[in-house]
Amino acid sequence: MGVFTEAMYRIERDMCEPITSWSIPVQDPPDIVVNFGAKKIGVEITELVNYKALHAQLHEPERYGAELVQYGEDIAKTKLNEIISEKEEKLLPVVNQYDAIFLLVHTDEPALSSDQFRNWRVNLSLSILRRIYLLFSYEPAYGECPLVCIYSG
Repeated sequence: MGVFTEAMYRIERDMCEPITSWSIPVQDPPDIVVNFGAKKIGVEITELVNYKALHAQLHEPERYGAELVQYGEDIAKTKLNEIISEKEEKLLPVVNQYDAIFLLVHTDEPALSSDQFRNWRVNLSLSILRRIYLLFSYEPAYGECPLVCIYSG
């Protein structure tokens, strides 16, 4: 099963309602529309990426390893808050077209693990986003790609 599909099934369990359909909207944002019965949920999808490490990998390979390990929990949480604020602004024009809007953030950063975020919650004043999920790549300790809800409002 693909990571995205797996994440959507876990969100379905979180909603306590089955997904009745999903589709790609005519207008982006959001990236997909998921229907839970009569509820129409917009889901914006993005990723948390260490751009300094990417730059180093391409242009300064000798710095790549150092950049990877420097991207820790605190930097990631700060960057997540920036991403969330940007997405709130981006989604403002379409908020009234949906019953709710969720944000799904994927990360593949090797210095990050789901355990670092299980008890962390976004502490921003949000008006658009109703749930924010952080999706990690496969973690052998859990035998899956962990999905952590970091905001529910």
